[in-house]
Amino acid sequence: MNSVEQQFFIGLEQRLWTAADKLRSALGASVNKYVVLGLFFLKYGVLGELRDTLLPKLLAGELSVEGLTEAVEAA
Repeated sequence: MNSVEQQFFIGLEQRLWTAADKLRSALGASVNKYVVLGLFFLKYGVLGELRDTLLPKLLAGELSVEGLTEAVEAA
């Protein structure tokens, strides 16, 4: 992973943690579980597989946003 990708993921991680902190303070436990389960699905489920295969292509300019949208909708 090159430094541009590392910086992107570091920034993304920081934004996600900030959003998670805001959600934890605003939501009750019964609602918060859906957020957590969604994040697990994103990391380990189908979307995680798409992220691993499509994000590098998108960052390299080999894939357009429209192509990404079509790939996600097809999954």
